[in-house]
Amino acid sequence: MKSFFIQPSLDATGFWASAICALHCVAVPILLSFAAFSGLAFLETPAFEYAILSISIIIGVSSLLPSYFRHHRKFSALCLFVTGFLMIVLSRMTELEFWEIGLTTAGVTLVATAHILNYKLCRHGNSSRTGER
Repeated sequence: MKSFFIQPSLDATGFWASAICALHCVAVPILLSFAAFSGLAFLETPAFEYAILSISIIIGVSSLLPSYFRHHRKFSALCLFVTGFLMIVLSRMTELEFWEIGLTTAGVTLVATAHILNYKLCRHGNSSRTGER
């Protein structure tokens, strides 16, 4: 598991993108409450958030779909990814802050978990094909 966080891969990139997204969701409202950080207001614009979501979707699809077809044929990582992004999309549609925070946090967690699971499935799938354990 240690190599997951060090080794450059689309799954590691997707995981870190999800972690940065979660940090963004938590930190930006707190930072903007301080006048000294009011210049960072662009971080809370819908365009910035949709750009981050688009990049995350591209990374996720580029990582999870090829891995599914080439390595493991397990649908679980794809299900986590799709469910996570659906929760994030739903969070953008609600007006209630409680639901927005809860859905976003759960969605980001599922997307990050999908990347970790995909990485593990690929490693297990490759090792079982070559006879390694």
